[in-house]
Amino acid sequence: RDAKEWIEAVKFLAEFAGVTVPPNSYNETPERREQAKTRAKARDVWQELESFFHYLLQHDAAAKDHLKYLKEERGFSDDDIDFTGFGYYPGKERCDAYLQRKGFENTVINSVLSSFTADERYNLAIPTGDQLGRTSGFILRNIEPNDKGDRYRYTTGFEKSKQLFNHTNTNQKFGEPLILVEGQIDAKLIEAREIGRAASINGSDLSKHQADSIIQAKEK
Repeated sequence: RDAKEWIEAVKFLAEFAGVTVPPNSYNETPERREQAKTRAKARDVWQELESFFHYLLQHDAAAKDHLKYLKEERGFSDDDIDFTGFGYYPGKERCDAYLQRKGFENTVINSVLSSFTADERYNLAIPTGDQLGRTSGFILRNIEPNDKGDRYRYTTGFEKSKQLFNHTNTNQKFGEPLILVEGQIDAKLIEAREIGRAASINGSDLSKHQADSIIQAKEK
């Protein structure tokens, strides 16, 4: 959908495969350069938030129930949690204050934080990545057992019926079977334990978009 993101992906994959991309294969304009800078700034914020959330999960008193949930109810070890990058979302106000201290631009901060739900009961943060494995958003889970309804919220841009969680070009080991599971937490635990490659279908049903992406990747 975005030409610049496409050429970035091509260059990354070409480098990975040892192939040279011909020069001038992309007509870069000042507008496109500016758009690329804006996207890069947003990616920096997403990455910073992942580190912040991960630190809070392990060290903030407000996240003690979330750490307990992962360890006692889902069977995660400390090493598993480190591997997954899971974190604790503390709400927009704390995020804004943290990013301000880090020196990010207000316009970029506001753009990224507007992607988050206003309902802060959804605060177990599961990072999502683009096709190059770069942090591009979060899946937020409500761990309260007495709350009814959907337990998940997604930052803007993540389409759960069209995307496979944890299925990126950086973790595709062609020839190794892809394990499909319903939940994102299980997908990351499987990978953390080196059981195999795993992707989540974000629910109970595999959509046509998700099936097509598997076929296009020539998965087993």
